[in-house]
Amino acid sequence: MRDRPLFVLGASQLFVSAAAVAFHLVVRPELLATYAHASVPSATSWALSAWLLPVAACLGAAAALAGVLAFRQRARRLRVMSAGLMVSGLVFTAAVLLAIVPLMRSLK
Repeated sequence: MRDRPLFVLGASQLFVSAAAVAFHLVVRPELLATYAHASVPSATSWALSAWLLPVAACLGAAAALAGVLAFRQRARRLRVMSAGLMVSGLVFTAAVLLAIVPLMRSLK
């Protein structure tokens, strides 16, 4: 019962990391092909860079692992795991939005 928040944070981190990897491997090449003949905004090129999502997913996974293994205090574990989830989740959300919004604007 006491470990339920740790389980939820770990499962959420796995979901965000899997979604980031799927976006990076499947959607990112399609978006790069779409932007091949057009000028790409700097924020979009940053969002579609080859290093951003893998680094964010690894940072989140490392924070989750550190939270589970390194700390004895439950509150500190939850803080570290939550911080890792927030970093990877916010970077993933920003990357998706920055990659797709210019396409949506061009549809007008």
